[in-house]
Amino acid sequence: MDRLNFEGIAPKVCLACDEEVEAAQNFRVAIKLDPTFVPAYIDLLHLYADTHQREAGLQLAEDAVQEACYWTSPLQHPDHFYPCITSAPWHEPSEFPWAQMLEAQYPAIKRELLQVLGANLAAVESQGREEDGWADVGSSSENSNDALLLAGKDARWTEFVLLGEGDNGTGQASLNRTRCPITAAAVASIPAVTHLAEVGVGEALFSSLSPGTHLQAHCGGSNTRLTCHLPLLVPEGCRLRVGAETRAWQPGKCLFFDDSYEHEVWHDGAPESGARVVLLMRFWHPDLNPESWDDTVQ
Repeated sequence: MDRLNFEGIAPKVCLACDEEVEAAQNFRVAIKLDPTFVPAYIDLLHLYADTHQREAGLQLAEDAVQEACYWTSPLQHPDHFYPCITSAPWHEPSEFPWAQMLEAQYPAIKRELLQVLGANLAAVESQGREEDGWADVGSSSENSNDALLLAGKDARWTEFVLLGEGDNGTGQASLNRTRCPITAAAVASIPAVTHLAEVGVGEALFSSLSPGTHLQAHCGGSNTRLTCHLPLLVPEGCRLRVGAETRAWQPGKCLFFDDSYEHEVWHDGAPESGARVVLLMRFWHPDLNPESWDDTVQ
């Protein structure tokens, strides 16, 4: 099979094979024929991720760094890689002027979260109860593999979307915003967040992890965006690794990171500790000028 014949088939080869081993063999054939053929690396990395073969994926990413000259680190291998922007797993809040605004709004945003949870703080921390407007992550998209990231006996990952894919102003996200006007106004004041959501590659939402949940190591789809977490409810035993460094959330203190680096999340708290909840926002990488945002999506 030559490269010309393989190109365009690669994304479908897993569906055509009875076994994942056969699919992986097909991808490796394409890479052997042309070690610079990036789509084969990307599709084989997806297969390794979906089948939880992390070490094989890291080795493949290292091969891609050396041979295909596409990525610059095996811990950062998004499908879409833009080479001319600053690359770091973690970013400091001081890089983003609006971080202070968010942190100042922390008490009001937390109050709105508790209202949509339909409980006071003690009840939320003891029960992790979720009310209308929440959905399992990935449930709204047929193409999402987010459910494959979940590990743990009682694992659950849910979201309360304020801005996101398919939001036309009349759906659930719009209703959610009416229930959280202060939070919605804070999010709306950040153009890099709102524009990314408007073009369908960003989101702003409350993200909830139940005790016992582990989100396994994975990379986001593009290094042209960054992620902000404003921690709202943080029980003991919660932590986040991005690249090679692990950090813990502190209530009311923003964390900024590049999710195109391999990252994973743990909530090892006791069952009665309640959910970990953050306000999560994706936004354009600051090295990209607003005038280039639309072109970057193309």
